Amino acid sequence: MEKLASLFHQHLATMQQHAQNVLTQHHLDAVLIHSGEPLMRFLDDQEYPFKVNPQFKAWVPVTHVPHCWLWVDGVNKPRLWFYSPVDYWHNVAPLPESFWTKDIDVIVLRNADEIGALLPAARDRVAYLGYVPERALSLGIVPQHINPKPILDYLHYHRAYKTDYELFCMREAQKTAVVGHRAAQSDHLFAQLIKDLNQGQQALIESMRVGVRYTDYHIQMHQRVAKLLHRHHLVQGMSEEAMLESGLTWVFLPHGLGHPLGLQVHDVGGFMQDERGTHLAAPEAHPYLRCTRVMQPRMVLTIESGIYFIESLLAPWHSGQYSQHIDWKK
Repeated sequence: MEKLASLFHQHLATMQQHAQNVLTQHHLDAVLIHSGEPLMRFLDDQEYPFKVNPQFKAWVPVTHVPHCWLWVDGVNKPRLWFYSPVDYWHNVAPLPESFWTKDIDVIVLRNADEIGALLPAARDRVAYLGYVPERALSLGIVPQHINPKPILDYLHYHRAYKTDYELFCMREAQKTAVVGHRAAQSDHLFAQLIKDLNQGQQALIESMRVGVRYTDYHIQMHQRVAKLLHRHHLVQGMSEEAMLESGLTWVFLPHGLGHPLGLQVHDVGGFMQDERGTHLAAPEAHPYLRCTRVMQPRMVLTIESGIYFIESLLAPWHSGQYSQHIDWKK
């Protein structure tokens, strides 16, 4: 636990530096980050499962508690108003005491509607980050400071670079994920195809280098898929180059190579080329690619090589000019 506390302390220092930089650039005093609020089901008295604001959980590992507020100015210890009402009906999270709480000023919030009286009074130069803008307005946040794009662009760009704390948490989570991804038993031919696919995936991962655009690796994976289709005689009498040019490899690998991974499964910032939010879209021929960034240290991205046999995607090729090259019996 001491190691985790130390990693979190370093993580928070990085987050504070980011906050100080962006607040200074945009002449703001602080940022108020909302964990979020429950959403009621239509014509019902039940709530949908709560989904926390990712900007909130970037700072504190609180993922299941609504009505929490975090005040950050980049200099002083962040203040967290933690919602913990007196409630005999619902399960209430107790005030946290863990590896991270020494670095955060944790204040109990018994009534969600009392937050306005507890926050610092001067809020005309405070930015709100959250998905309940009407709540921000009720607290006196000016409209132009509600989820301001320059602030979000800056934070989203830097989300691609993980701290040691984040890397540690992701490795621990992966240990659980591996258990849930046991390969199913299958026939020999399909098993060999999957084995070769996995080897190609590992080879691609080994080839990844700083300074190379992620798009290039996506194209390389399609080249590897073309080789697999040849090797396993799924496609015959057609060059690997022709498979790529015709779009045939897309039929067997219809999604992008992967995406940034972090606080969200499809983490933000995949198309951002700088902290101002400059956008580089996926190539026209590969519209489902979720990342066009140049690889840099501390980035975490998925490499989701795959080979699919989806009837709706294969159907147009049954009667096309390339139909004769595909072994439909397999």
